[in-house]
Amino acid sequence: MFGFRVTQAARIEEGLGETMSGQQPDVIVTELTSAAATRLASSSLVPTIVTVTDDLHTAPPYAAAMLVKPFPLPMLLDELRRILRAQPAAE
Repeated sequence: MFGFRVTQAARIEEGLGETMSGQQPDVIVTELTSAAATRLASSSLVPTIVTVTDDLHTAPPYAAAMLVKPFPLPMLLDELRRILRAQPAAE
């Protein structure tokens, strides 16, 4: 999809790579919920884009970006590219 390999995860643990056959994701996109926030706050290993339903929220400290729904697809793609470009190259 748009040059990205996308994996859908039903639970945040899957998104953090704990149950994805040892594969570590490059970026996680998730809704800002208390369960997700609690779990992600303990891991700064994976850049995270959080989505919210209103602009009353402030971006949590672990978030690489925050998008207010509804947002256009190009905005998400721009954030993904920005985050991926900032990551060190894989060896």
